Amino acid sequence: MTNDEKIDRMLKFYHGTKTLKDYLLEMAEWKEQQMIDKVVEWLALNAQLYGGFNPGRLEDMVTKFTQAMKEE
Repeated sequence: MTNDEKIDRMLKFYHGTKTLKDYLLEMAEWKEQQMIDKVVEWLALNAQLYGGFNPGRLEDMVTKFTQAMKEE
């Protein structure tokens, strides 16, 4: 689900029972979960390429991970 789809879905169900703060917190929690899911997926796909979590290759893994997170 894209950000716009999430916002549209949230607003569609707005009946005056939630405050703007409630919606902002819901959106922040949703984005946080997206980030966590992306991290887990990336690690599952790439950890083996880096020989597990070999400390000697950690810097390379962190660099590649940072690049992957920026691509979204």
